[in-house]
Amino acid sequence: MGKSQKSTSSVIEKRVATIYNIASLISDPKLILEALGLVSSTVYEKAPKQCAICKNKTFAEVSLLGVCAKSVLWECIDCRAMFLKFPKEWVMKQFEHIEDVWTNLSDWDVPSRKDYN
Repeated sequence: MGKSQKSTSSVIEKRVATIYNIASLISDPKLILEALGLVSSTVYEKAPKQCAICKNKTFAEVSLLGVCAKSVLWECIDCRAMFLKFPKEWVMKQFEHIEDVWTNLSDWDVPSRKDYN
């Protein structure tokens, strides 16, 4: 297990990733984390001082909808590399409880036509 590290880098936003049917696509939780872009097994209670890939110092907190109610990863804003907020074994255990996620489309905001690509 990686060592816990503390840092003083900045966190600029919180992000939520939705994972639909991921357990049926990838059955091994370790492979799910790799597919998400996890680059290290080191646990960071606070955002890493800098990204191990691109040396950026700005991160977002990432929650995985349907996996856990709290954010479990840090994402580098520049290269999108992922880092753990909790021990890898604990995060992988959370994937055992994945079920299909249901949403009510009327709960979502409809963007203005000018915001479309």
